[in-house]
Amino acid sequence: MTEYTKRQRIYVIGDVVGLKVSHVYRTNTPSTILPCKIIEKNSQNNETLYVVATQNGIIKERFDQMAFLDLTAANFASLRALDTDQLPTITFIQASQLYTNFKPVEICKCAGNCNTNRCYCKKNNQKCCTKCHSDKHSVCKNC
Repeated sequence: MTEYTKRQRIYVIGDVVGLKVSHVYRTNTPSTILPCKIIEKNSQNNETLYVVATQNGIIKERFDQMAFLDLTAANFASLRALDTDQLPTITFIQASQLYTNFKPVEICKCAGNCNTNRCYCKKNNQKCCTKCHSDKHSVCKNC
């Protein structure tokens, strides 16, 4: 047995694990780990792939144990008690976006000070956000 195989964690059905959420799917939210529950384990050709579920659905993609962060010691009581029979099948991207409350951001990209209704944000009674103006020294009056 090699040193590499000794260090691999073997997960069982019911374990709570975390999947890293790329910054692409997080927007400005701080959550970087998607908590999941292992609901199925498939071994084939000396490779084990796991099926996981979140609070919002069963993730369509399969993962190997190297993709997981061990959260078995963390307290995710609602996830541990999750009944997966009625959950829909969703993609990893959808699960990440649901977990981080992802909302597509509408931005104005104004070069001026955003004080007229030509500004998308002002016209919709929204404040401009950090993604609206690429210039850090913007003179935006709607921030």
